[in-house]
Parts: sequence; structure tokens; C-alpha cells
Amino acid sequence: MKNFKLGHLRHLLLAPLMFWILSCQDQEPVGATDITVLPNAEFTITSKTIVSNSLVVKGIVKNGSNVNYTPEWYVEGEFFQDSTFALELGGATQELNYSMAPGVETEWQLSFTPGLLDSGSYTHFAVKNLRAYTQPAQ
Repeated sequence: MKNFKLGHLRHLLLAPLMFWILSCQDQEPVGATDITVLPNAEFTITSKTIVSNSLVVKGIVKNGSNVNYTPEWYVEGEFFQDSTFALELGGATQELNYSMAPGVETEWQLSFTPGLLDSGSYTHFAVKNLRAYTQPAQ
């Protein structure tokens, strides 16, 4: 019985890691430098909540440039324990598959699951380093 519990625990620990690895394929890691940052993306955070053990931030991004943002483009941000920004928890990315003309706004949402940690421990979580970008052609 002891071996079963240990084996079961191993699967429980590996499942979130595998999900994360598989869900991040074809996306640059948050903070990557081999991307093209879109000019003059203006971000506003409209809400921060905890939903089903995930930290969720929603907002609006405005194309403040004089060029179209064309598909695929991405919004990303980094999640922190609180507004001191001393403990980084991780990051998240959302893909947008439509164009956005200059002066136009759209909604975005990023969701981060702290893994083995209880998201309820981060009721005062904060998000920064928001940016919009495109990936180089492959």
C-alpha cells in the first residue's frame, strides 16, 4: 500500500508539470527577447480575481500606435505575490488572432495557476510587465 501511495503522489506531481509543458508549446516564454514588441500598446487592468485555483487578471489594451496589430499577436504579463513585486510566481500569455487598428481597444485575460501552491495564499497578487508582441516568422 505504501508503494501505491508514493506512485500515486508521483503522478499527481507530474500531471500539472506535463499540462504546463504541453500547453506552452508554440508560445515564447514570458519575458522572451526574440520577439517583436508592438509599439505603444496601452494596458489597463480592470479586475483581478481567483477562479478555480487560478489567478486571473482581465483588462483592456489599446493600440496607441499608427500601425495595425496583425494576427497572431500576443499579450503577456508576469504574476507576483503582491504589489511589492518581491516574489514572482510566473507568467501567462494570451494569443489574439485578429487585427487591431490604431486607436482601437480590445479585452484581454491572463490566467496563472500557481501549481502545487494554494492560490488562496495570493489574494493580493499583482501583475506587471504587460506587453503586446508578435513572434518572428518561422
